[in-house]
Amino acid sequence: MKRIHFYTGLIFMIINLSDAKDRKMDSINILPVKSCKIDFHKIVYSIFPLISPQTFGLICCNKGDEPLLYIVTLHNSKLELNVFGDKKFEPYDDMGLNQCNQRELILNGRRILTHLDLEKEKMSVEYWGVGDVLLNNYQKAKVIDSDKKLVLTVFDPLYDEKYEHVINNTYVLTIEDLINKKRIKQIPISTLSGEYKSATNSDLGCIPDVFFGDDFTIYRENERYNWLCVDNSLNQIEHPLLKLLNDNGALFLNRTTSLVISQKNGYAVALYSSGKQNSLSVLAWNNQPSIIPVNLKTNILPSGYDYSMSPSGHWVFFETGKNSGNYLIYLDNKLPGCHLPPMRLDYDGYVEKVTWITSPEGLVVYNDHAFHYWNLADFDVSKLSR
Repeated sequence: MKRIHFYTGLIFMIINLSDAKDRKMDSINILPVKSCKIDFHKIVYSIFPLISPQTFGLICCNKGDEPLLYIVTLHNSKLELNVFGDKKFEPYDDMGLNQCNQRELILNGRRILTHLDLEKEKMSVEYWGVGDVLLNNYQKAKVIDSDKKLVLTVFDPLYDEKYEHVINNTYVLTIEDLINKKRIKQIPISTLSGEYKSATNSDLGCIPDVFFGDDFTIYRENERYNWLCVDNSLNQIEHPLLKLLNDNGALFLNRTTSLVISQKNGYAVALYSSGKQNSLSVLAWNNQPSIIPVNLKTNILPSGYDYSMSPSGHWVFFETGKNSGNYLIYLDNKLPGCHLPPMRLDYDGYVEKVTWITSPEGLVVYNDHAFHYWNLADFDVSKLSR
């Protein structure tokens, strides 16, 4: 791989933590971690987490060039870019899916799913889906079997049972087999739990709410309907998170709702509309299923844009969108309410892109020709949770 280096200095902030344990829940805490700014003058299309230490995925290019995939290694003030070897591969704004090992990566493009062999630096599978390629859209996806290269996707339009003719412009959940280049199964995202139905004008083109756990998918056709849940074989199942959502219609029915889910930790964080503003709550189900509101100061109004959870499930990033800051929430089942109050970052600017370093854990945001990085492994929860 060709290597490119970028250098910068660290930005330090001075924080007095001596009174941290005496702060009230509704005060604004400052994240006690040094930030690093790295200037970067390529056009950035997408960034996404990888599981190799100190890395993330980046799709970018110089003005006038075709976008390329880079594996980025980040060491505080140093950015190293390793370009993916296949020059014929032009990923544009593809997103990397959840990795199961460091050797391979599956990308979700608008009309294509691509399997990459990172060790051999070559593209091993291009899968263009079923039916008319020019009509197809893969909205989001997750890898459900790395060995068999099976991917669960949110897809439109809705095809017939032979995957040849379009029925309408509604959405389906699908299982795609990249090795054999075929669709294994699809179910319409409808309130009929997987049965076909005639779409009304209000249903056509309506983007559904779909959120992934490791072994399950929570979804609903739109905010007017109850939530449904399927396993990774697209069979309808019950789940404690499903019950929490549907039993609390006053919070989540007829309201815009975004979820980030950590199945291994047994909780999700919901960002949902509440009157004229958005609210945050932790939905925990490991012990007694419960909904714990996140106490926000009155001027902190979370925005759903770039709302994101770290791969470990211990951090959630949100921005406010009104110059009142960017924030992180720390989550842990051992904490009262499973979380600490939101902590403000030392970067208050607009955020174009956000991703995570898996190990050691870190946050990366991009805006205005610069990356901003926080090494969250330096965070000592004991100083703020006593």
